[in-house]
Amino acid sequence: MSQDKWYRRAIRLSRWWLKMWIRTRKLPSELPLIFLLGSARSGTTWLSKSLSKSDRVRSFYEEPLTKVMPRLWLSVLPDRMAAKYTPILGRWNPLRLIYGVFSSRETPSGLFEEGFYHLINPDASHVLIKEVHGLLAAEAMVKHFDAKFILINRNPLAIVDSLIVAQTVDTVYFVHEYQYMKNRQFLDTYFANTKEQILLTFSYIDQIASRDLRIISEKLFALYLLRHFFQRIAERYPQKVILKDYEQVIMNPDQEVSHLADFVGLPLQEDAHIFEKDNHKEHHYSTARDTRSQLNKPLKKIHHYLPALLEIFSQERLSVLEGFVEPYQNQIPEGI
Repeated sequence: MSQDKWYRRAIRLSRWWLKMWIRTRKLPSELPLIFLLGSARSGTTWLSKSLSKSDRVRSFYEEPLTKVMPRLWLSVLPDRMAAKYTPILGRWNPLRLIYGVFSSRETPSGLFEEGFYHLINPDASHVLIKEVHGLLAAEAMVKHFDAKFILINRNPLAIVDSLIVAQTVDTVYFVHEYQYMKNRQFLDTYFANTKEQILLTFSYIDQIASRDLRIISEKLFALYLLRHFFQRIAERYPQKVILKDYEQVIMNPDQEVSHLADFVGLPLQEDAHIFEKDNHKEHHYSTARDTRSQLNKPLKKIHHYLPALLEIFSQERLSVLEGFVEPYQNQIPEGI
Protein backbone atom coordinates (compact mmCIF):
# COMPACT_ATOMS: atom_id res chain seq x y z
CA MET A 1 0.00 0.00 0.00
CA SER A 2 1.39 3.38 -0.97
CA GLN A 3 2.44 5.95 1.59
CA ASP A 4 -0.26 8.37 0.36
CA LYS A 5 -2.97 5.76 0.87
CA TRP A 6 -1.83 5.08 4.44
CA TYR A 7 -1.81 8.82 5.04
CA ARG A 8 -5.41 9.20 3.78
CA ARG A 9 -6.57 6.33 5.99
CA ALA A 10 -4.85 7.87 8.99
CA ILE A 11 -6.60 11.18 8.32
CA ARG A 12 -10.00 9.48 8.07
CA LEU A 13 -9.36 7.55 11.28
CA SER A 14 -8.30 10.67 13.15
CA ARG A 15 -11.46 12.45 12.02
CA TRP A 16 -13.57 9.50 13.21
CA TRP A 17 -11.89 9.59 16.62
CA LEU A 18 -12.48 13.35 16.78
CA LYS A 19 -16.20 12.88 16.12
CA MET A 20 -16.37 10.21 18.82
CA TRP A 21 -14.58 12.53 21.24
CA ILE A 22 -16.93 15.42 20.45
CA ARG A 23 -19.92 13.26 21.34
CA THR A 24 -18.56 12.91 24.88
CA ARG A 25 -18.19 16.68 25.31
CA LYS A 26 -20.72 19.28 26.34
CA LEU A 27 -21.65 22.50 24.64
CA PRO A 28 -21.51 25.72 26.65
CA SER A 29 -25.25 26.10 26.09
CA GLU A 30 -25.84 22.96 28.16
CA LEU A 31 -24.36 24.44 31.34
CA PRO A 32 -25.31 27.30 33.67
CA LEU A 33 -23.65 30.60 32.79
CA ILE A 34 -21.91 32.99 35.15
CA PHE A 35 -20.89 36.45 33.94
CA LEU A 36 -18.17 38.38 35.75
CA LEU A 37 -18.22 42.00 34.58
CA GLY A 38 -15.88 44.76 35.67
CA SER A 39 -13.48 47.29 34.25
CA ALA A 40 -9.86 46.46 33.64
CA ARG A 41 -7.75 46.49 36.83
CA SER A 42 -10.81 45.89 38.99
CA GLY A 43 -9.81 42.41 40.16
CA THR A 44 -11.80 40.36 37.64
CA THR A 45 -8.95 37.98 36.81
CA TRP A 46 -8.07 37.42 40.45
CA LEU A 47 -11.72 36.87 41.39
CA SER A 48 -12.39 34.48 38.51
CA LYS A 49 -9.43 32.35 39.51
CA SER A 50 -10.53 32.37 43.14
CA LEU A 51 -14.03 31.24 42.13
CA SER A 52 -12.49 28.42 40.11
CA LYS A 53 -11.63 26.68 43.39
CA SER A 54 -15.09 25.12 43.51
CA ASP A 55 -15.68 21.40 43.63
CA ARG A 56 -16.17 20.89 39.88
CA VAL A 57 -14.36 21.70 36.67
CA ARG A 58 -15.77 24.50 34.57
CA SER A 59 -14.92 26.23 31.34
CA PHE A 60 -13.52 29.72 31.68
CA TYR A 61 -13.73 32.29 28.89
CA GLU A 62 -11.43 35.20 29.61
CA GLU A 63 -12.46 38.40 27.83
CA PRO A 64 -14.08 36.72 24.80
CA LEU A 65 -15.25 39.99 23.25
CA THR A 66 -11.86 41.56 22.57
CA LYS A 67 -12.54 41.63 18.83
CA VAL A 68 -15.93 43.29 19.17
CA MET A 69 -15.65 47.08 19.22
CA PRO A 70 -17.08 48.41 22.50
CA ARG A 71 -19.45 50.77 20.70
CA LEU A 72 -21.32 47.79 19.22
CA TRP A 73 -22.22 46.65 22.70
CA LEU A 74 -23.71 49.93 23.82
CA SER A 75 -27.45 49.46 24.10
CA VAL A 76 -30.22 51.22 25.99
CA LEU A 77 -32.94 48.97 24.60
CA PRO A 78 -32.69 46.00 26.96
CA ASP A 79 -36.35 45.06 26.57
CA ARG A 80 -35.65 43.91 23.03
CA MET A 81 -32.90 41.55 24.10
CA ALA A 82 -34.87 38.60 25.44
CA ALA A 83 -33.61 35.35 23.95
CA LYS A 84 -36.96 34.48 22.37
CA TYR A 85 -36.69 37.60 20.22
CA THR A 86 -33.22 36.71 18.94
CA PRO A 87 -34.41 35.97 15.36
CA ILE A 88 -35.66 39.54 14.89
CA LEU A 89 -32.39 41.12 15.97
CA GLY A 90 -30.00 42.29 13.30
CA ARG A 91 -27.65 39.63 11.97
CA TRP A 92 -24.59 41.32 13.47
CA ASN A 93 -26.21 42.42 16.70
CA PRO A 94 -23.54 41.48 19.27
CA LEU A 95 -26.10 39.98 21.63
CA ARG A 96 -27.31 37.74 18.85
CA LEU A 97 -23.73 36.77 18.07
CA ILE A 98 -22.88 35.79 21.62
CA TYR A 99 -26.20 34.02 22.07
CA GLY A 100 -25.40 32.01 18.96
CA VAL A 101 -22.06 31.01 20.42
CA PHE A 102 -23.78 29.30 23.34
CA SER A 103 -26.40 27.56 21.21
CA SER A 104 -24.34 26.39 18.27
CA ARG A 105 -21.14 24.51 17.54
CA GLU A 106 -20.13 27.18 15.06
CA THR A 107 -18.32 30.25 16.29
CA PRO A 108 -19.33 33.55 14.64
CA SER A 109 -16.32 34.87 12.77
CA GLY A 110 -14.21 37.29 14.76
CA LEU A 111 -16.17 37.09 18.00
CA PHE A 112 -13.87 34.82 19.97
CA GLU A 113 -10.11 34.89 19.97
CA GLU A 114 -8.53 31.73 18.62
CA GLY A 115 -8.58 29.02 21.27
CA PHE A 116 -11.29 30.52 23.47
CA TYR A 117 -14.21 28.56 22.07
CA HIS A 118 -14.10 24.88 22.81
CA LEU A 119 -16.27 22.00 23.93
CA ILE A 120 -16.41 21.31 27.63
CA ASN A 121 -15.37 18.30 29.68
CA PRO A 122 -18.23 15.95 30.63
CA ASP A 123 -17.83 16.72 34.34
CA ALA A 124 -17.98 20.49 33.91
CA SER A 125 -20.61 22.26 35.99
CA HIS A 126 -20.64 25.89 34.81
CA VAL A 127 -19.34 28.28 32.18
CA LEU A 128 -17.66 31.36 33.65
CA ILE A 129 -17.31 34.35 31.34
CA LYS A 130 -15.07 37.23 32.40
CA GLU A 131 -15.59 40.39 30.40
CA VAL A 132 -14.11 43.90 30.67
CA HIS A 133 -15.18 45.33 27.30
CA GLY A 134 -18.96 45.07 26.81
CA LEU A 135 -19.84 46.65 30.15
CA LEU A 136 -22.39 49.19 28.95
CA ALA A 137 -24.52 46.34 27.64
CA ALA A 138 -24.74 44.84 31.12
CA GLU A 139 -28.49 45.34 31.49
CA ALA A 140 -29.16 43.98 28.02
CA MET A 141 -27.09 40.91 28.90
CA VAL A 142 -28.94 40.44 32.20
CA LYS A 143 -32.24 40.43 30.32
CA HIS A 144 -30.90 38.28 27.50
CA PHE A 145 -29.31 35.41 29.44
CA ASP A 146 -30.69 33.11 32.08
CA ALA A 147 -27.55 33.49 34.17
CA LYS A 148 -26.05 34.94 37.32
CA PHE A 149 -24.02 38.15 37.10
CA ILE A 150 -21.24 39.45 39.33
CA LEU A 151 -20.47 43.15 38.87
CA ILE A 152 -17.25 44.55 40.32
CA ASN A 153 -16.48 48.20 41.05
CA ARG A 154 -13.18 49.72 42.09
CA ASN A 155 -11.92 53.16 43.04
CA PRO A 156 -11.77 55.04 39.69
CA LEU A 157 -8.53 56.77 40.70
CA ALA A 158 -6.71 53.46 41.12
CA ILE A 159 -8.10 52.11 37.85
CA VAL A 160 -7.13 55.17 35.82
CA ASP A 161 -3.63 55.18 37.24
CA SER A 162 -3.18 51.50 36.36
CA LEU A 163 -4.47 51.96 32.81
CA ILE A 164 -2.04 54.72 31.88
CA VAL A 165 1.31 53.52 30.60
CA ALA A 166 4.45 55.35 31.63
CA GLN A 167 5.09 57.04 28.29
CA THR A 168 1.57 58.00 27.16
CA VAL A 169 -2.05 58.30 28.26
CA ASP A 170 -3.30 57.03 24.89
CA THR A 171 -4.86 53.75 25.98
CA VAL A 172 -7.96 52.88 23.97
CA TYR A 173 -9.79 51.63 27.03
CA PHE A 174 -12.99 53.60 27.71
CA VAL A 175 -12.58 55.90 24.72
CA HIS A 176 -15.78 54.73 22.99
CA GLU A 177 -17.59 54.32 26.29
CA TYR A 178 -16.95 57.93 27.24
CA GLN A 179 -18.36 59.19 23.95
CA TYR A 180 -21.43 56.98 24.24
CA MET A 181 -22.16 58.13 27.77
CA LYS A 182 -22.82 61.60 26.35
CA ASN A 183 -25.90 60.19 24.64
CA ARG A 184 -29.00 61.76 26.18
CA GLN A 185 -30.93 58.52 25.88
CA PHE A 186 -28.32 56.76 27.99
CA LEU A 187 -28.41 59.56 30.58
CA ASP A 188 -32.23 59.59 30.62
CA THR A 189 -32.25 55.85 31.26
CA TYR A 190 -29.68 55.66 34.05
CA PHE A 191 -28.99 59.21 35.32
CA ALA A 192 -32.27 61.09 34.97
CA ASN A 193 -31.88 62.97 38.27
CA THR A 194 -28.32 64.17 37.66
CA LYS A 195 -28.31 64.45 33.86
CA GLU A 196 -27.81 68.22 33.71
CA GLN A 197 -24.88 68.11 36.13
CA ILE A 198 -23.31 65.32 34.12
CA LEU A 199 -23.71 67.24 30.86
CA LEU A 200 -22.03 70.26 32.44
CA THR A 201 -19.12 68.07 33.52
CA PHE A 202 -18.81 66.67 29.98
CA SER A 203 -18.72 70.23 28.63
CA TYR A 204 -16.07 71.30 31.13
CA ILE A 205 -13.83 68.30 30.39
CA ASP A 206 -14.05 68.92 26.63
CA GLN A 207 -12.61 72.41 27.16
CA ILE A 208 -9.51 71.31 29.08
CA ALA A 209 -6.47 72.64 27.24
CA SER A 210 -3.97 70.00 28.37
CA ARG A 211 -4.45 66.94 26.19
CA ASP A 212 -3.13 64.47 28.77
CA LEU A 213 -5.21 65.95 31.57
CA ARG A 214 -8.31 65.89 29.36
CA ILE A 215 -7.84 62.20 28.50
CA ILE A 216 -7.27 61.27 32.14
CA SER A 217 -10.37 63.24 33.13
CA GLU A 218 -12.47 61.54 30.44
CA LYS A 219 -11.49 58.09 31.64
CA LEU A 220 -11.96 58.98 35.29
CA PHE A 221 -15.43 60.41 34.66
CA ALA A 222 -16.45 57.42 32.53
CA LEU A 223 -15.37 55.04 35.30
CA TYR A 224 -17.31 57.09 37.83
CA LEU A 225 -20.46 56.83 35.67
CA LEU A 226 -19.87 53.10 35.15
CA ARG A 227 -19.75 52.67 38.91
CA HIS A 228 -23.22 54.19 39.32
CA PHE A 229 -24.49 52.42 36.19
CA PHE A 230 -23.62 49.10 37.84
CA GLN A 231 -25.42 50.19 41.00
CA ARG A 232 -28.62 50.87 39.03
CA ILE A 233 -28.51 47.43 37.43
CA ALA A 234 -27.90 45.63 40.72
CA GLU A 235 -30.88 47.44 42.25
CA ARG A 236 -33.15 46.48 39.34
CA TYR A 237 -32.24 42.78 39.24
CA PRO A 238 -31.40 41.64 42.80
CA GLN A 239 -32.18 37.99 42.04
CA LYS A 240 -29.74 37.77 39.13
CA VAL A 241 -27.10 40.41 39.88
CA ILE A 242 -24.74 40.97 42.80
CA LEU A 243 -22.51 44.04 43.06
CA LYS A 244 -19.26 44.16 45.02
CA ASP A 245 -16.55 46.73 45.56
CA TYR A 246 -13.04 45.46 44.94
CA GLU A 247 -11.88 47.14 48.15
CA GLN A 248 -14.54 45.29 50.12
CA VAL A 249 -13.63 41.91 48.67
CA ILE A 250 -9.88 42.32 49.03
CA MET A 251 -10.13 43.13 52.75
CA ASN A 252 -12.06 39.96 53.56
CA PRO A 253 -11.46 37.64 50.59
CA ASP A 254 -12.38 34.31 52.17
CA GLN A 255 -15.80 35.45 53.32
CA GLU A 256 -16.56 37.58 50.26
CA VAL A 257 -15.54 34.96 47.69
CA SER A 258 -17.59 32.37 49.58
CA HIS A 259 -20.57 34.73 49.49
CA LEU A 260 -20.21 35.24 45.75
CA ALA A 261 -19.86 31.51 45.17
CA ASP A 262 -23.08 30.89 47.07
CA PHE A 263 -24.91 33.55 45.06
CA VAL A 264 -23.96 32.04 41.69
CA GLY A 265 -24.38 28.45 42.88
CA LEU A 266 -20.77 27.29 43.05
CA PRO A 267 -20.14 25.05 46.07
CA LEU A 268 -16.53 25.56 47.16
CA GLN A 269 -14.21 22.76 48.11
CA GLU A 270 -13.42 22.34 51.78
CA ASP A 271 -9.78 23.06 51.02
CA ALA A 272 -10.52 25.90 48.59
CA HIS A 273 -8.12 28.81 48.85
CA ILE A 274 -8.01 32.33 47.51
CA PHE A 275 -5.86 32.67 44.44
CA GLU A 276 -2.68 34.60 45.18
CA LYS A 277 -1.02 36.12 42.17
CA ASP A 278 2.76 36.34 42.04
CA ASN A 279 3.15 40.09 41.76
CA HIS A 280 6.58 40.46 43.32
CA LYS A 281 8.51 40.78 40.09
CA GLU A 282 10.96 43.47 39.12
CA HIS A 283 9.21 46.54 37.71
CA HIS A 284 5.79 44.99 38.39
CA TYR A 285 3.39 47.73 39.43
CA SER A 286 0.77 45.72 41.33
CA THR A 287 1.09 44.55 44.91
CA ALA A 288 -0.06 41.33 46.51
CA ARG A 289 -3.82 40.89 46.28
CA ASP A 290 -4.24 39.81 49.89
CA THR A 291 -2.59 42.79 51.60
CA ARG A 292 -3.82 46.18 52.75
CA SER A 293 -1.17 47.80 50.60
CA GLN A 294 -3.40 47.15 47.59
CA LEU A 295 -5.83 49.75 48.92
CA ASN A 296 -3.10 52.36 49.37
CA LYS A 297 -1.10 51.66 46.24
CA PRO A 298 0.73 54.86 45.24
CA LEU A 299 -0.72 56.71 42.28
CA LYS A 300 2.60 56.82 40.47
CA LYS A 301 1.34 57.90 37.07
CA ILE A 302 -1.24 60.58 37.83
CA HIS A 303 0.41 62.00 40.96
CA HIS A 304 1.12 65.34 39.28
CA TYR A 305 -2.45 65.59 37.97
CA LEU A 306 -4.21 65.13 41.33
CA PRO A 307 -4.54 68.85 42.19
CA ALA A 308 -6.01 69.61 38.76
CA LEU A 309 -8.34 66.61 38.96
CA LEU A 310 -9.63 67.79 42.33
CA GLU A 311 -10.41 71.17 40.78
CA ILE A 312 -12.11 69.67 37.72
CA PHE A 313 -14.36 67.44 39.80
CA SER A 314 -15.18 69.92 42.53
CA GLN A 315 -18.46 70.01 44.44
CA GLU A 316 -20.05 72.13 41.70
CA ARG A 317 -19.19 69.51 39.10
CA LEU A 318 -20.67 66.37 40.64
CA SER A 319 -17.86 65.59 43.13
CA VAL A 320 -16.48 62.64 41.20
CA LEU A 321 -13.59 62.24 43.62
CA GLU A 322 -15.81 62.35 46.70
CA GLY A 323 -15.32 59.15 48.66
CA PHE A 324 -12.49 57.95 46.43
CA VAL A 325 -9.67 60.28 47.38
CA GLU A 326 -9.30 59.41 51.08
CA PRO A 327 -6.76 56.58 50.62
CA TYR A 328 -4.55 58.96 48.65
CA GLN A 329 -4.75 62.09 50.79
CA ASN A 330 -1.12 61.76 51.82
CA GLN A 331 -0.08 61.95 48.16
CA ILE A 332 -1.84 65.25 47.44
CA PRO A 333 0.39 68.35 47.81
CA GLU A 334 -0.37 70.59 50.77
CA GLY A 335 -2.75 73.46 50.22
CA ILE A 336 -5.04 71.57 47.85
